[in-house]
Amino acid sequence: MSRARYEGPGHRALRAGRESVAGEWYAITTCSRGVDLRPGASIVIETAKALDEEGLVALFAVVVMPDHCHLVFELRDGATLADVMQLLKGRSSHAINRVMGRRGALWQRGFYEHLVRSPDEGYAAWWYVLNNPVRRGWVTRWEDYPHTYTVPYPEERVTGAVRRPW
Repeated sequence: MSRARYEGPGHRALRAGRESVAGEWYAITTCSRGVDLRPGASIVIETAKALDEEGLVALFAVVVMPDHCHLVFELRDGATLADVMQLLKGRSSHAINRVMGRRGALWQRGFYEHLVRSPDEGYAAWWYVLNNPVRRGWVTRWEDYPHTYTVPYPEERVTGAVRRPW
């Protein structure tokens, strides 16, 4: 692939105005480079959980789809979105390449992020991520999709306007 593909205006647009605000929630989507992520889904999930354990994020949900991954987390003090995503992609790609006996880039450069601006929006992002496999028709309940990790939606963020799934 030519370098221009990844350094073009679309890639720059992904970086433009990107904020890294500690204490805020983010919904992230990152895509593979044509590699089916499902065989390495547990590695992606464990890598994201390690970032939580290291204090970089408070992880709320991860769903690994065939060609992309969704995450919802709160960014912690001292971490940036770029740092978190570089660690997630770097660590997981090394481990997945080793397990799958492959070489080369696993993830596309860049990622899409959405700063969650309210508890209701956070709930909507969390619920959207979990239900991605349901919308695709692969399962009837998100709990049945094997490449999912979540913690219960934080009670302190539940408002009267939020419709709980349970």
